[in-house]
Amino acid sequence: MSSIAYIIIAAILLFISVWSLISYINDWKKRRLPFRKNGIGRNERYFRKRGI
Repeated sequence: MSSIAYIIIAAILLFISVWSLISYINDWKKRRLPFRKNGIGRNERYFRKRGI
């Protein structure tokens, strides 16, 4: 019984660590991408103000 409990606990810890890693990578991708999007947005606003 104790061995099964240890396996379940290990699986839960593994799942949490993998999920946190995936979420961290996704957040990192989101942080990297918006800089380009914001730059495009700023350029669009600048051009709209100029009337181009």
